[in-house]
Amino acid sequence: MSPAAYRDGGHLNLVINYLSDKSTSGRDKMSLENVPYSIIATAKICHNDVDRRKRYTNYFSKKDSMDFKDGYVYKNNNSIIKKLLEVDFDAILTTNYTYEIENELCNNYSNKSIAEKRKCAFWHIRQDEKNKIHKFNRFLYNGEIEKNIWHIHGETRNVSTIVLTHDEYSRMINYMVSYFRDCANKYQRFGQCVKMKSWIDYFVTGDVYVLGFGFDFSEIDMWWLLNRRCREKAEIGNVYFFEQRENLSENKEYIMKRFGVVVDTLEDKLYNGDYISFYNDAIEKIKNIQKTNKNK
Repeated sequence: MSPAAYRDGGHLNLVINYLSDKSTSGRDKMSLENVPYSIIATAKICHNDVDRRKRYTNYFSKKDSMDFKDGYVYKNNNSIIKKLLEVDFDAILTTNYTYEIENELCNNYSNKSIAEKRKCAFWHIRQDEKNKIHKFNRFLYNGEIEKNIWHIHGETRNVSTIVLTHDEYSRMINYMVSYFRDCANKYQRFGQCVKMKSWIDYFVTGDVYVLGFGFDFSEIDMWWLLNRRCREKAEIGNVYFFEQRENLSENKEYIMKRFGVVVDTLEDKLYNGDYISFYNDAIEKIKNIQKTNKNK
């Protein structure tokens, strides 16, 4: 199994600032500067689920904000996604709420009506509280290859699935704990024949290639899942984490290696903020790793 974990980072502060109460500005902004963004979101956005989701709906319904264009630059973003789609992944996991990947598979997908979206993609939806871990969007790539896109932190089509505040992250961990409890060691019992019912199955059992997702320490659900992966007794793949050397702290590198992650800085090459070149080089490295693994 070869899932890819992808995220277009850098826009969360814009989202949080837009969703925040107007009273949370100035001094609050300075005092919260070094606080994990999930805690900042919890402090600044409505604590009530209904009110918070109304804000989500209002924000994501705005055409300009759907692509997070408000002050955020997506230079050559579509070229990177196109290259990712060329790679042979069993699943694509993204923490983006919006549809940058889908837009490359179906022109202007973000702005289509629900009926039009359904013509482009098959939606796998489970109507219960665990919807967050069982839903994906399936597209045909080049008319024949299935591409399953899992929005692991929710998507704008259903704002109740969005994971942004610390409370929502905590609930996600609860879903994960319940899922593993229900699994009853299925990875050990079925091995390579295990049925993939959730993105969690792909993340735990396969070779995972993490690109564009910085594993911020706010992502407590993903750190929990890395730890759970370490405890798995079944035969599983590796997690490959790609990051520019200048953006990787010693603390994070140490902790990730303790969690069994293969940290790849592309031979410590300095990119000086040129993330387009870095992504291109990382994608080529992923292809080489896949080729090597297939020949074993």
